[in-house]
Amino acid sequence: PSSPPVSPPSSPSLPSPPPLSPGESLIYSISWNATFQTTVEAFPTDAYIANVSAALGVPASSVSVSVSAGSVVVTTRVSAGKSATEAARLTSTVPELCITDPLTMGDSCTPPVVDVETIFGPASITGDPHFYGADGDRIDFKGKDNTVYNLLSAYGLALNALFTH
Repeated sequence: PSSPPVSPPSSPSLPSPPPLSPGESLIYSISWNATFQTTVEAFPTDAYIANVSAALGVPASSVSVSVSAGSVVVTTRVSAGKSATEAARLTSTVPELCITDPLTMGDSCTPPVVDVETIFGPASITGDPHFYGADGDRIDFKGKDNTVYNLLSAYGLALNALFTH
C-alpha cells in the first residue's frame, strides 16, 4: 500500500514589527539549512544559488549561502527586501520545495526562520564633535569650512560630518 503524500507544516505568522522611528525601515530575510550527500569541494554553489532563486522566483543576488561539512550543510539566506508579504510567501514555499524538489533543495531541510533587521534612518548631530581614544585621550578633528568628511563607513552605516566655523 502506498502512503499518503507528506504535507509541509503550516508556517507561523510573522511577529508584529517593532514601532519604527522616522526614517527607519525593516528588511526581511529567511534562512534554512539544507543537507546534501556530497563534499564541500564538490558542491556546486553557483548552480545551487541559481536553482534556489529560480525555484523561489527571486533574484540570484538576494540568495547567499554558506557551505560546511557534515555531508554538506548549506545555510541559505534569501532577502525579501522590505516586504513582509514576500517573506511570508518564501517561508511557506521553502518547506514545500524541500519535499517536492530535493534535487534543488537537498536531501533534507530545516524549517525556514524569518529574520527582521531594522535599518536606521539618517541622523544628525550638531555642535562641536569630540572623539576619545581607547585610553580616554581627547582627539580633535579639524576640517576645512563647509566641507563634508566621511568619518566611518560600514555595512549599512555611514557617518559623515559637515564642518563649519
